Amino acid sequence: MTLNSQLHVGARGTLQGIEWECRGVVVRRGLNEEVGSVGDDRWNEYFLVGTDGDERQNAWLSVVQGHWTLLRPSAAPSEPDKNGARSLNETTFEAFRRSKVETMSIEGEVPDGLTVGTLIDTEELIAPPQLLAREDDEWWLGEHLEPDAVWNAFALNGGPPLRVGVGACQPSPHAAVAKPMRQALLAFLVAAVVIHVVGFTGAAHTVVAEESFEWEPGVIPVTESFELTGRTANVRITTTTNVENTWAYFSYALINPETGRSLSLGSEVSYHAGGEGEAAWSEGSRTDQIVVPAVPSGWWFLRADVQSGQEELNFDVRIERDVAPQRFFLGALALILLPYGIFTYRRASFEHERWQESDL
Repeated sequence: MTLNSQLHVGARGTLQGIEWECRGVVVRRGLNEEVGSVGDDRWNEYFLVGTDGDERQNAWLSVVQGHWTLLRPSAAPSEPDKNGARSLNETTFEAFRRSKVETMSIEGEVPDGLTVGTLIDTEELIAPPQLLAREDDEWWLGEHLEPDAVWNAFALNGGPPLRVGVGACQPSPHAAVAKPMRQALLAFLVAAVVIHVVGFTGAAHTVVAEESFEWEPGVIPVTESFELTGRTANVRITTTTNVENTWAYFSYALINPETGRSLSLGSEVSYHAGGEGEAAWSEGSRTDQIVVPAVPSGWWFLRADVQSGQEELNFDVRIERDVAPQRFFLGALALILLPYGIFTYRRASFEHERWQESDL
């Protein structure tokens, strides 16, 4: 019985610099821990024989759900560590799968001792694009092959079947760009920090006015006039209130009495709390900040049209000239981190799909 066999006995092709001949076709299936409990996972393995110089070479070409692996005899790896990982040739292989494998059919020539119905105790460990496999007491070192490479090597007709899922030792398409992505992330983070530090240290951070108000409905508080000096720069207005389980909205107007220019802006606070002891909770804030960009020098005052669910409201207003707002820096960080976050998610999703096939 064959399972959609892509190679036939006698097919020849060159892989890893060796010309191989397909001598046998084997169909295998995996069994769960308890022999007799069969999973629906059957695959083909092709027994290849080649010559490297004067030395005969044996290999298995395995295809599982469209994923191809060429396995050649290997020395035994190290003993497993506490997590089941083993080392070979300074490469650490992670434990991936252990199972019983049954030979269902054989066509052509295969190694002595392999017969239909044979049960083999197997162990697979991965370090993509490599796979380390044990069959009873024999070790094999495999390497992932792209389907097109197999198709071209054996000059097969048509195209290879579509791959299903992620292969055990299929290399991640994200691995090659991981290092450049980290380097780019670090470069952009350093640049953002440097720009922020330069902007922060270069800003004047001058407090030009501080006033406190006791507000009641119908009252429109107005600050004393204050002078903005120097170059055109931003103005930050910080509003601190005593709201309790309610809200307050401040419709501000920053007015230059000399020119008549008025800049409208709004600030809102909301604070709610309740409970006692470990059940205590709170949400919102009694303080809000707004930044007005590019305000020219001159004399100005601030008028506040207040709306609130609290009839007696106390609030403080602090006005600063030429500040380095943190929100711009945080926004830049978010824009820088977003692409790397998407990349990390995709890489993790690829690996998650791979390890869905593991039984460990």
